[in-house]
Amino acid sequence: MENNMESNTPKFSSQFITNYINKKMVDKANRTSSQKITQLELSSVISELYNFDEKEIANIINDINNNNIKVAIDPEAIKILGDKNADQQGYNKFINSINTTKNIQVSSISELSTEQLTDISGRFNINKVYVNSGYDVAARKGYSVEKYMNIKTNADLMIKTALGKNFNNKSMSQLAVFKKIYKYVVDNTKYDYGEENIQCLASRNLDHFFTKGRFIKDGKLQGKGRAVCSGFADGLKNLCDCLGIESEYVQGYTKKSDGKLAYHAWIRVKIDGKWYNADPTWDSGKVGLTPFSYCLKTDEEFKNHQIDTSYIPDFIGYSSITAARSYHYEPTTKKSLGNVMKNEYDTAYAFKYSAIRQADKAQRKYYEHKNKEELAVLSENKVPTNITNISFKQRFADFLNRGKYIKRIPFVKNFVNKNCTQVKKEEKTQNVQKDQGLYRTEGHLKEALIRTGRYHENSRNTQLKEKEEKQK
Repeated sequence: MENNMESNTPKFSSQFITNYINKKMVDKANRTSSQKITQLELSSVISELYNFDEKEIANIINDINNNNIKVAIDPEAIKILGDKNADQQGYNKFINSINTTKNIQVSSISELSTEQLTDISGRFNINKVYVNSGYDVAARKGYSVEKYMNIKTNADLMIKTALGKNFNNKSMSQLAVFKKIYKYVVDNTKYDYGEENIQCLASRNLDHFFTKGRFIKDGKLQGKGRAVCSGFADGLKNLCDCLGIESEYVQGYTKKSDGKLAYHAWIRVKIDGKWYNADPTWDSGKVGLTPFSYCLKTDEEFKNHQIDTSYIPDFIGYSSITAARSYHYEPTTKKSLGNVMKNEYDTAYAFKYSAIRQADKAQRKYYEHKNKEELAVLSENKVPTNITNISFKQRFADFLNRGKYIKRIPFVKNFVNKNCTQVKKEEKTQNVQKDQGLYRTEGHLKEALIRTGRYHENSRNTQLKEKEEKQK
């Protein structure tokens, strides 16, 4: 280990940089490998800046620039740069002397307000903002300053809308606060069935969850957002962070009706000192028998959810705030809260919920068994999925299609022909086919199979021809 580290470690002029890099390499070697560390947490330098002489400061700057070491402006650095009593001119001079890429790196949107970002981006040239809190592949992409501004602005408005503009954190219990924000997320976020890339990164990231489908009107956030399960979980976790409620993003497996496992994501949340499970994706998709069937449940009640303890986020940089971690969750409380959300909806809400759920039920079984080859690729590659399968329009069209007379009305007939899944199934064309909101076209499937070494040109073409013959 030591020889490998020595061979990979360049010679630095600064003793501080030498010690920092060696320590980080040991930390990373203990976790994964001894690759060269190329990112520096800014707080580790500026917190000690006035303990260095001018020569050491110059050596630090030269080592960073000459070795292209990226600078991560971490949460502690954000606090230091916002301290009005500190020598901000000295910090500015030091940081602006660094020519390498400067990123802001936080573990939650609660650690970086719009005011803080405005101040920092006005003083320094910021490349991207990384929020490393949930699905790691999406988190690695990062956000532009403008995108993060939109994310944080909408998140703040979601909280105001859900809790009221006169919300006072001290006057409401944690349970009351969580119930309101959870209901808002479930009622105002749709599962995303739109076409995305091979791993649907867009529908998994915070930009998609907080901005896709949402808009500001008269100072209020309106519209419904879109996400897949990992986007739901990560978005809700970040809202909890903003409200001071401890929560954890979870990836694992859920059981389908055929007994097979699908990869999925949800959260665990700590209310009044006790841990519970919550699955906003399933509640949004009307999976349970009653509204909010998967809100604040015990491990016993979440037997159909299995945590993948081998999942270790691989966030950018491996700095201390994004270090790989294994999941060793504390067990949830054994005492169930029952239907904890019963006061959050009325009879009309329950009736609407039941109608949508019944319209969906007839089609769910079909969708759970279709495109098995695609779903196998998803599970093997640990891409979080979800068993809710079709949009509200499709569910409603399927419901109308079962009516003997109503579907004969011209405008109803047009609606059914355009949206009914059974009608589309019988069509001869090879239009985009939705599976579970992840791999949605033959082209995407081909790319997935190629990546996993399971694609065979002749075999796939034969399957497609047989499929066409059956449809004819």
